[in-house]
Amino acid sequence: MWPLNSLAAVLRDLGNMVEAESLFRYVLEVRERVLGSDHSDTLISVAGLGVLQYRRGEQDAARTLLERALEGQENALGSEHPRTLTTVNGLGCLMEACGDYAATELSFRRVFEARSRVLGVRFIRTRLKAGKHWLTCGKEEDIDNRGMWS
Repeated sequence: MWPLNSLAAVLRDLGNMVEAESLFRYVLEVRERVLGSDHSDTLISVAGLGVLQYRRGEQDAARTLLERALEGQENALGSEHPRTLTTVNGLGCLMEACGDYAATELSFRRVFEARSRVLGVRFIRTRLKAGKHWLTCGKEEDIDNRGMWS
């Protein structure tokens, strides 16, 4: 199912939302039936479908799917697993699009703090994501106060 889920993500990224959604839903249905609804692979399909809904502007549907994926990933993988943090980041992006900057900041801080603990504050992906997100939330001082660029 990995190749089909990956194809669905590529189709989504290329803007072919109808075919991508159909493929995501097919993979999700198979994974739920074979692996169960709480399996980490199933939750990847849930999150992928959530991102598709977000990109379509269907924010309520996206939030429902991303929150489902996050809850399952936290239970199955833990709160600091990279997949879990990717979903937290996706929820942060969704909250940013909805104009909920307080929720956006909470999500992005959670990702930054977990990545800092696991990878270190000087790890380039940690720094780049934190910088982008704190600028979005108007928190430029946090970038300097954490010594990320020195």
